[in-house]
Amino acid sequence: MMPEEYGKLFENKLFCEIMDNVTDVVMVIDQETRVVYINQAYEKTFNRKVEQIIGKKLCDIEEEHTPAIQALKTGTALIHRTEYLKSANMDSVGISCPIRYHGEVVGGVSVFNNTT
Repeated sequence: MMPEEYGKLFENKLFCEIMDNVTDVVMVIDQETRVVYINQAYEKTFNRKVEQIIGKKLCDIEEEHTPAIQALKTGTALIHRTEYLKSANMDSVGISCPIRYHGEVVGGVSVFNNTT
């Protein structure tokens, strides 16, 4: 489960404003691979609203072996040079990293963009 402090961060207006000015897609998942945060670049890239994504398991949106899920399970950051995203029908590049809280992996964050 994602620590309460993280939920408060995603509700912080300054944090959201900063993340929405990032042109790369940013997505955060919890330990169960549920999507807990996406930025506006995600909404534009995938043509989906926050309400359609938040709370869904990533494995229900993408493949089970996505770098985000692998980073969560292994506790190791993964650079994806080219990854096909079935939900957007595009190739992307980026990085997926585990999120640790008091030394325990509690989620993951992915930052990526379209390769075209």
